Amino acid sequence: MENHLRANGDTDESGARGRATELFSSKRIDTILVCAMRAMIGGTSVGSYGDMSVTELDSHANMAVAGRDCTIIATSGQYATVTPFSDELPVMEEIEIGDVAMAYDDPISLRTYLLVMRNALLIPTMDHNLLPPFLIREASLFIDETPKFQSTSLSRNNHTICDDETGMMIDLQIRGTFSYFRSRSLTLDEQAQWDEFPVVFLTPDSD
Repeated sequence: MENHLRANGDTDESGARGRATELFSSKRIDTILVCAMRAMIGGTSVGSYGDMSVTELDSHANMAVAGRDCTIIATSGQYATVTPFSDELPVMEEIEIGDVAMAYDDPISLRTYLLVMRNALLIPTMDHNLLPPFLIREASLFIDETPKFQSTSLSRNNHTICDDETGMMIDLQIRGTFSYFRSRSLTLDEQAQWDEFPVVFLTPDSD
């Protein structure tokens, strides 16, 4: 992948932060494959969240989607044909695939987490990101999709995404029937000093 960010840091660190070092600071060029993949997404609306930047769970999608408020780490030179959930909606051709980062500001702990989505569809015309729960579980994160008001066994983990390694706990919100959380692109300081923040991979760390 062609990297868009540069960061200082050693490449021998362990865990997610060490792996993020490679993504942010290495440079790899892959063979260009045009329309070599097919992807399906469930949410393609624009303007549904107004000025609020969010990441929405999409159980209909088989790939993550990076909207307009993400920071691109690397582009792959690979492209996918994207099919919406309905046959009546237009197919999107040659959507580029890449790795992105975004920030989650925890309103309870006041910590900022840097979240990485690998192999995401880059669709800057979308006002929000899409994240399949299946991929979250494949990344070894805990996710509870049941809203608290529907849960039959209330606990602190209801309607959350959790990472044991960093202690991150994202309390999901709900809009209609869709779960989401607030997210945003990285600031310039976060891009330059990303290794000072906890890093969580929201999707599997694989090419």
